[in-house]
Amino acid sequence: MMASYFDDHDVADVAMGSGSRPGSAGEQAGAAANQLAEFFALLGSSSDDASIRARTVTLLAELAQLAGTHVNLAETLSNPPAAESAIAELPRLAPAELRVVAPAETCPVCTCELAQQDCLKMPCAHLFHAECLMAWLHRHNSCPCCRRELRTDDIQYENKKRERARQQAAKAMYDSMYN
Repeated sequence: MMASYFDDHDVADVAMGSGSRPGSAGEQAGAAANQLAEFFALLGSSSDDASIRARTVTLLAELAQLAGTHVNLAETLSNPPAAESAIAELPRLAPAELRVVAPAETCPVCTCELAQQDCLKMPCAHLFHAECLMAWLHRHNSCPCCRRELRTDDIQYENKKRERARQQAAKAMYDSMYN
């Protein structure tokens, strides 16, 4: 008898939800998949039983709550908005300038020609319609194309970013001495 890959390598099958920490994303995804399978099984049954309808309503409520949890998590993990002062410092290009600099380029956000309206130039040199970029920067502090970051007013985020940079520099120094 052949052992499975997971037995051979002494690892847990995460896809099945086993081996996940309680409450982890893997466990939640497994629970959501099981609930969804149960929901579709209920939909497929021809019974008109009130208990099945009640269970269906309960399952839908649980799935909606789980979906809301993932949306909140995504918002929490995303970058904070760019600082207004950083946005104000971005160079603004008029349509006449754009006809010379980038005559055939399009805005990566709306895909319309850049030379049709005022544009902003990010520090990474990407160009965007001012309207398109402002909407993005009021939610995120990074370039929509390459993710190069602008300053933000979120002190905690800036402190974490500095700490990550310090750790990377320390690791690079350590690696250069001992590798």
